[in-house]
Amino acid sequence: MKGQLIKGLHYPDAPIGAFRVRKRYVYPLHTWMCVYAKYLEYSAVSNHPVGVQPDGPVLRSTKGLATAITVLLLAFIAVDLFSLYAGLNMHSLMSRVVSDGFENVYLSEITWADTLYGAAGVLQVLGVLATGTCFLIWFYRVRVNADVLAPGACTTGKGWAIGSWFIPIGNYWLPFRVARQVWNANFQDAAEGSRRLVSRAILLAWWITWVASDALGIAGARLNAKVDGPQSLQYATRVEMVSDAINIAAAVLAILVVRTLTRRQQARPQPKPVTVTHGYA
Repeated sequence: MKGQLIKGLHYPDAPIGAFRVRKRYVYPLHTWMCVYAKYLEYSAVSNHPVGVQPDGPVLRSTKGLATAITVLLLAFIAVDLFSLYAGLNMHSLMSRVVSDGFENVYLSEITWADTLYGAAGVLQVLGVLATGTCFLIWFYRVRVNADVLAPGACTTGKGWAIGSWFIPIGNYWLPFRVARQVWNANFQDAAEGSRRLVSRAILLAWWITWVASDALGIAGARLNAKVDGPQSLQYATRVEMVSDAINIAAAVLAILVVRTLTRRQQARPQPKPVTVTHGYA
């Protein structure tokens, strides 16, 4: 029976969907998440008892968001581990094809490898959207809190906590600039009000691993789109597996950053509210 040519790979009676290109991530996150900006603006100020008004912005708790992000990142790590397994399975299968040809590879093995690989891609996209949305809300809130704890410490506007992630090329630097200023604001609490030098090693390590994983993920997706044979698919899979491994490290570091900043903000005292009295002099 006549075989079919699928993306340059010849296998007798192979399904048309075999070795389809897997769309790994959404780069950058779709701008639909920007609708949260207005919500965040309105939610930046908490409700207060009658007669008591805040003297400027009010510190809002981020514990709930930090917990949600931690759970989502742990789930994302599990998805990346599954993606690594799917990649190893695909890579091993392509190694057999390269060395022995298609004669020693069953159609069911090809279908199963392709199903695993595609499922990992779908789960990763869903994970990015869910985790990214929650992270943006938390990131904006800690930026607003930074103005409460250390007015003037952040030179970038609050809107950059969200908008910086959607600027092509700039999203590899601008969000880190905001994060660095928020980090400094949260650790600027010496007794005399002077600025303390606190290590940003965790913050920097998180950002480097995130950028590296993101760049390799984009490269792997582009290589996947140009697959024309088992060897090219094998190479694309290797690149994406490295991206997944680095992304796991980035997720662990992100958890540390989120929990450290959240704990630090909640531990610091905030300015007392101003009591407003009504009457005539």
